Amino acid sequence: MRIGQRSTLGIAITALVLAVACGGTPPGDDAEPRVVIGPDENLAASIAGLEPGVVVVLEAATYELPETLVIPADREIRGTTGSVLRTASSEPSGVATASDVPDGFGQPVVYAEGVTLMLRDVVVEHGGAQTGSAIVLVDSEATLDGVTVRGGTSDAFDIHIGHGVLVIGGDVLISSSRVEDNDGAGVAIVDGDGRLRVEQSTLRANGWTGAVVDDTSRLELIDVESLDNTWEGMIARGDSTLLVDGGRFASNGNHGIRLWASANAEIQGAIAEDNGVWGMLFEDQSQAEVRDVTVRDNAGSGIEIAGESTVLLVNGTLTGNGVAGVATVGAASLTAHDTAAFGNDIGYYVTMTAQATIERGSARQNRLGIYVADDAAATFTDILVEDNDWVGAHAVDAGSLTLQSATVTDNTDHGVYVTDEAQLEIDGGRYAGATQQGVIVAGNAAGTIDGATIESNAGHGVLVVEEAATHVVDSILRDNGIHGIVFEDDSSGSVSTSTLSGNGACGVYRNDPDAVDLTDNTYFDNTSPDVCQPS
Repeated sequence: MRIGQRSTLGIAITALVLAVACGGTPPGDDAEPRVVIGPDENLAASIAGLEPGVVVVLEAATYELPETLVIPADREIRGTTGSVLRTASSEPSGVATASDVPDGFGQPVVYAEGVTLMLRDVVVEHGGAQTGSAIVLVDSEATLDGVTVRGGTSDAFDIHIGHGVLVIGGDVLISSSRVEDNDGAGVAIVDGDGRLRVEQSTLRANGWTGAVVDDTSRLELIDVESLDNTWEGMIARGDSTLLVDGGRFASNGNHGIRLWASANAEIQGAIAEDNGVWGMLFEDQSQAEVRDVTVRDNAGSGIEIAGESTVLLVNGTLTGNGVAGVATVGAASLTAHDTAAFGNDIGYYVTMTAQATIERGSARQNRLGIYVADDAAATFTDILVEDNDWVGAHAVDAGSLTLQSATVTDNTDHGVYVTDEAQLEIDGGRYAGATQQGVIVAGNAAGTIDGATIESNAGHGVLVVEEAATHVVDSILRDNGIHGIVFEDDSSGSVSTSTLSGNGACGVYRNDPDAVDLTDNTYFDNTSPDVCQPS
């Protein structure tokens, strides 16, 4: 340790020389004293012998630590390019955890409890001779800036072992750093009410997750990339609070972002892509506001909401996902505004008693635009459902589908298809350009169509079959390729105060005149008689 004599004068003179040598300016009244430490010195003993406030500058070297470096009091440690703190990679007789590291943490490289710590421009590398996280911070105020942290080691899952940075309580900032190749999480904050903020950093190739927050703690990820982690890009659980602002969660083995066990999150401006299952998963009574996100090219759904969770989704872009753009299942609830789901297998998927309310936005160029099933209920208002490869909107198995002021156009096969005791309510909107029927109500389903324009479909405007019931009021059915409306196969219903014109066959075809009531309708320019029935 290059400090000379430990007199006040000696320290001051040394600090002056070192400040100039390190590129600083001569200290004034408020200058920080610095001490340079080299690899041949006992780092732990040298740091312990300094007064708080002295900046420790590490030479560019690898510091092989025989035991955990315990920070004794408030410290700032600065590396230079090539400064590495590392525990041994093999286990000679001298390797042991420092006695003042509590049981349960294994052998960290750096341990700090109840102190103020700043660590800059240094690599902290767990060599793996014993299990442990690379850095453990307990009830401390710490800043890690420009650090690389790697190699946290664990031989079995343990919430306190094997992470890059483990935070318990306190207030910690990590900025402009890389945390990678740890057996557990890249960063973890658990066991209390602490806060961990990670900015402009990369969490990569960790054996569990890039980041985890648990047990009423708060995690903030600001412009963070979490990539190539074995399980998730990040996890929040157990009444914790999560803020994600920007960043990218990509190529993780399971999910990009996962919340469960009553976690709460605000997620904005993030990208979740190319993950092995879901881009974002909200389950087990978690709650989240998700805004201005792009969720794309995930193997499963872009966003999955399950287990009584509640999500508000605003201005989302959901594209190229293998299952659904957004799936709401199992008593979960989704409210979405101004969200586009395109190029997925299914755009919006609502099932198993879930509830969804979607305003504006679109479902375009999916195999299936909207799917509602299994006693779920979904309402879509001012939505564009266009150019889907099979059906624009499909409800089955007692699902309830409401379309308000929707535009459903140019879908292959059918615009809307409800069956198997599903419920359909159409309030206004336009249903056009389907290669077969504009609307099908089948299989004991029930439908109400009020104030809609159903036109220019290649088949029928509306087809009611298989003992279904449908009531059409104040609507326009025109220029469809066959009939305007068809009731057959013991189906029933009514058509009232509607206009049926220019259809390729009849305005209304009814298999059983006694089962279909026609009241105050206007007919003109239909190719066949305005009202047809079997002879």
